[in-house]
Amino acid sequence: MNVKRILDNKYVMGILKIIGAVIILTMVLTLLNFFNLLGTVFLNIFKILIPLIALLFGTYHIGKRTVAKGWLEGIKIGVGISVFVVLFNLLGLSRGIDVKLFVYIIIIIAISILGSMLGITRTKEAE
Repeated sequence: MNVKRILDNKYVMGILKIIGAVIILTMVLTLLNFFNLLGTVFLNIFKILIPLIALLFGTYHIGKRTVAKGWLEGIKIGVGISVFVVLFNLLGLSRGIDVKLFVYIIIIIAISILGSMLGITRTKEAE
C-alpha cells in the first residue's frame, strides 16, 4: 500500500487532524493545570470543549476537500465519532446513556456539520 495514497484520503487526514488537535490541546491543558493556572471550573469546561474544537478543525479540513454537500460529510464524521463516544461510555466506562450524553452527541453532530459546511464555503469563496 502506498502511504501517500492513504494520506490523500480526506477522511484519513481529517481524523488524523482531529486526533492531533485533541493531543495538542490536552497537552496544553495539562501544562496549564500542572502550574495551577486553571481552576476546576475552567478545567471541566475545557475538558468538554477540547474534543469539540478538534472536531470543528478536522471537519473543516474535510469540508475544504469536498466538492458538494458539506453537511453530509459532517453528518458522516459526526455520527462516526458519536458511535465511538457511545461505545466508549458503554464498554469502557460502564455508564449508560443519559441525557447529558445524548446532548453531547447532538452537539458533536452539529459541530461536525458546521465545520464541514464552513470548510466547503471557504473553498467556494476562494474559487
